[in-house]
Order: sequence, then C-alpha cells, then structure tokens
Amino acid sequence: MTSRGVRPGDPKPSRTGSRRRGPESSATGKPRLPVARAVSAGGVAVTPEGLVALTVRTNPKGERQCGLPKGLVERGESPEDAAVREVKEETGLEVEIGPEIGIVEYWYVSPEEGLRYHKFVRYFLMTVVGGDPARHDQEVEQVLLLPWEEAIARCSFKNEARILTRAREMAQGGASDRPGRILEP
Repeated sequence: MTSRGVRPGDPKPSRTGSRRRGPESSATGKPRLPVARAVSAGGVAVTPEGLVALTVRTNPKGERQCGLPKGLVERGESPEDAAVREVKEETGLEVEIGPEIGIVEYWYVSPEEGLRYHKFVRYFLMTVVGGDPARHDQEVEQVLLLPWEEAIARCSFKNEARILTRAREMAQGGASDRPGRILEP
C-alpha cells in the first residue's frame, strides 16, 4: 500500500464488512488496483454574520458542484495548518481554527495514476476574521457565503452536508466538541 499525506496517528482503513478476494481479482474478475491512502483537511468557515463559505467548481462531467473547501495535507504539515491554508487558498478568507467537526471517509479511483484511493478528510469549525472571497484561487470558480440552511441544502455531497449540520450544532452549542466519523453512504 502506498501513502500520500499520511502521518502517524492518522485514521487507519477499516476492513469491517469487507470480503477479501485477494489482490489479483475483484467481484467483477478484473485485476484489483493498488490501494493508496490520502489525507486531506478542510473547514466550515463561518463569518461573524453567521454565513457559511462554500466553493463552486465544475466537475469533469460539466456539472457545477458546491462543497466545502479542503485539500491534501502536505508532508510535515499538521491537519490543522492544512485546513487553514486550504480555506484561505480556496475561499480567499482568513480564518481562526476551532474544534474538529469530524472525519469524512470515502473511496475513489484515479485512472491516471492507476490507483484506488481510500481518502480521509478532517474538517474543522472556523471563524472568518478577514480576507476577500473574490481572492480565491483558480481551482474554484466562485465562493458563496450562505445562511446555514441554504448552505446545507446547496451542498452537492451528502457527507459534507452532514458535516455542515454537525458544525451548525457545534456553533450553536448543541453538539459536543468530540469529532464524529461520517462515512460515505
């Protein structure tokens, strides 16, 4: 197994409920791709007015998607530092980091690399202290600042909508500061 952005103490892949067929085959009989781990970090950035930052991108199929800012944890970088850096790069906003909201875990295939990734994304609650959403990087087409309910409704990914729901509860004092694990449905 290769790794990308993995540090000691990061979450380990779970084998619960999986049936091992060996590295040479899958349920379809095709050769299994090698598995790599990827660790990213991101945040739910909330303005003093209570608005939440979402990024807008167009996926390879041409569909516009709204989601939370996030990116890979670089070698030697803490998840907290990566989250602050990624939020600033993707939204143009300067933030102060707060408690961890939770971890989203999912799988994806990179045909270009010939790898199947098991990805873990750690999300943190953040307070916007400055910046300008017009100064986002080129990876993002637009930054939206939305009320909680609209941000949750417009989020293109169910697991990120769950992170937003938990972040709202934490911001309003209704949830514990203990991070939760959110698995892709």
